[in-house]
Amino acid sequence: MSESATDSKPCMACGESIRRVAKKCPHCHQIQSKLLSVQYAGAFVAVLLLMVFGLVGWAYYGLLTGGYDFADYQQQLVVLDETVHVENRSGNLYVSCMGRIKNGSPKKWRDFYFETAFLDAHGVVVDTLSDRAVALYARPGQDTQFRVRGVADKGSDVYKSCRTKIRNASSSRFEL
Repeated sequence: MSESATDSKPCMACGESIRRVAKKCPHCHQIQSKLLSVQYAGAFVAVLLLMVFGLVGWAYYGLLTGGYDFADYQQQLVVLDETVHVENRSGNLYVSCMGRIKNGSPKKWRDFYFETAFLDAHGVVVDTLSDRAVALYARPGQDTQFRVRGVADKGSDVYKSCRTKIRNASSSRFEL
């Protein structure tokens, strides 16, 4: 039997004449499916990458950063045992407030933002410091220690006590 012009078609990849019912070109071995052809490979890779980046974005923003509202749990994070420490280091006077955080909430908190007021012997505010403790974690039901430290504006004999408030902290719905 002789092949007629209607029984053949050009290969999608190399252009050689092949049988119309051929699934694969005998010359270049390209599969003859329109969806698997070379001309759609870029679109396939683009869709695949879009799906991967979408999944990564969802995991990051939806699971890792989509945390609990700090205001709902702020009363359960209590600052205890605050002490003032004044130190002269390399000619500069530093003041720090150290204490403990008791986490009475059922959530793990991290990246605390502290606001500390330093008081004199009469209970009057003489200095303030704000600090972010990025690597500080407070697990549920446990205590953790903190320190807020900065350059002192007054003399070392003025700082007698401190009061620290936790203004913000981060938590995520999914923790590793």
